Amino acid sequence: MSTGSQLSPSPRVYVIDPDPAIRDSLGGLLGLMDLPVLGLDGAQSFRRHWPVTPPFAVLCAGALRDGRGVALYEWIQSRSPGCAFALTLSRHEHQLQREANRAGIEHIFFKPLLQTGAIEQFVEASLAHQELPQK
Repeated sequence: MSTGSQLSPSPRVYVIDPDPAIRDSLGGLLGLMDLPVLGLDGAQSFRRHWPVTPPFAVLCAGALRDGRGVALYEWIQSRSPGCAFALTLSRHEHQLQREANRAGIEHIFFKPLLQTGAIEQFVEASLAHQELPQK
């Protein structure tokens, strides 16, 4: 998986988490699916890569070093409605879960991330249902 300092040629999955171990483990898992993955440590890091080319998916932590995942979701949706977005939360982050539900985030995965098959299915289905840009 590439890091914020080593941009992948055309990332399709963005893993945004302040914890490098989580970024690396999710990046490794998705890398096994032959998907270009870019691991970033926060919302600002992601915004520096905007605009991104569809199709893409975002796996984002609920609490970031520079904000909340829900706020990043709303920012992305205002620019790319319908973008595939999943939030990763600790089981005790009840307030963030309520915020995510109110914001309309449909995919929430709880840490420890034991549902790796579900994460793979989310990414595959999300990328398959987005249209490629017209040339």
